[in-house]
Amino acid sequence: MSEQRGAPQSRSVLQIKKGTNVRVCTTGIRGKVIEVSGDRVILEAGELKLDMALSDIEVITARPEVTPGDEDTGWKGPELGTIGSEVDLHGMRVNQVELELSRALDAAVLEDLSEIRVIHGKGTGALRKRVAEILDKDLRVVETRMGYPYEGGAGVTIVMFDGEL
Repeated sequence: MSEQRGAPQSRSVLQIKKGTNVRVCTTGIRGKVIEVSGDRVILEAGELKLDMALSDIEVITARPEVTPGDEDTGWKGPELGTIGSEVDLHGMRVNQVELELSRALDAAVLEDLSEIRVIHGKGTGALRKRVAEILDKDLRVVETRMGYPYEGGAGVTIVMFDGEL
């Protein structure tokens, strides 16, 4: 049985080394190899480290060549008018909040919104504290306040922007 598996792997095993971008075949999780040891590898996928068998992963090849007619000219922001006036962060980990909140703030400023509602939930208060830290440092934010009871109370922060930005 190991001989049957050995043949298809031989090509990919040679390609897999530290720093190789790979995908877990069963789940689709993408990550980067940080260690190879025999027939096992340790992947870093976001904040997770996964110990996997070489047979469970495949190398991610470079992006396909752009064919004529493709209009890939770089990053494009969201279409105007598609941004909501709230961002829901509850259920996220404290270290995941900054990117999502920054995206919401960017979108709100691009949409010229006067305020947005940041939903972080009540829980232990760790998310609320991190959201407050991020908002305190953002120069676009004019004022913040806890939500009124009908807005979500302590589980929500209302963020107000200056309309002249």
